[in-house]
Amino acid sequence: MGVVGVKDQELLEVKPAERTGSANADVRPWTPDRSGRSGALGSAMTRLEDPALLTGAGRYCDDAPVAVGTLYAAILRSPKAHAKILSIDVSAAKALPGVHAVITGEDIRAISDPFLVALKAPIYQWSLAVDAVRFVGEAVAVVVADDRYIAEDGVELVNVTYEDLPVVVDCLKAVQPDAPVLHAPAGTNEISNRRFVYGEPDKAFAEAADVVKRRSLSTRALPTRRWSASSSLLSTIRLRNPTTYIPISRDRSARIR
Repeated sequence: MGVVGVKDQELLEVKPAERTGSANADVRPWTPDRSGRSGALGSAMTRLEDPALLTGAGRYCDDAPVAVGTLYAAILRSPKAHAKILSIDVSAAKALPGVHAVITGEDIRAISDPFLVALKAPIYQWSLAVDAVRFVGEAVAVVVADDRYIAEDGVELVNVTYEDLPVVVDCLKAVQPDAPVLHAPAGTNEISNRRFVYGEPDKAFAEAADVVKRRSLSTRALPTRRWSASSSLLSTIRLRNPTTYIPISRDRSARIR
């Protein structure tokens, strides 16, 4: 049994019918037991979706019906890690029968503002590359056609001329003063550098029995974005967390193995 939803501010519990997946499931109000513990917490939950998925009866986005006249898109992505875009020739792709449009970054810039950047930094980026590409796989152009095959053929006909720029793949080297800058208006790859101090850390370090020093790197902000509404806002290669110091009180000990 498991809590599956809320109806009129009342939690509901579903008891699977004998035939898993049946519409005749027993649905009744759910309340915590007398001990105050939630029946759902700390208990094994019965999964209701597995039989359909395991027997080939699952439904996915591709299984949904497609309206007549729906067009398909294929994306041309950058083979370069860092380069200027000197020109994009889409004439051959547009001439391909079945192609309805070829969209480039300049087309997007002409009708929209750049992505909103949470940080106060001059980072100007659209869903398609404008002026330069900053990582391998960055979307450069989109071909819209009658079907996916024509769209993919159209992508092959888009001719992009690049001028290679210096590349840095080490995040620590990327924040050095002589590193190539990805977003020129920002003037640096270190887009955000914030320092917070609470309490008396210097005193805590001085009085600690041991101090452990550790440098940690995080890759959760890597620019692996796709051409979609969930696109990453920043595509710098600056991915650095500050050195972490851990004070350990005298009545404790810690070992890192």
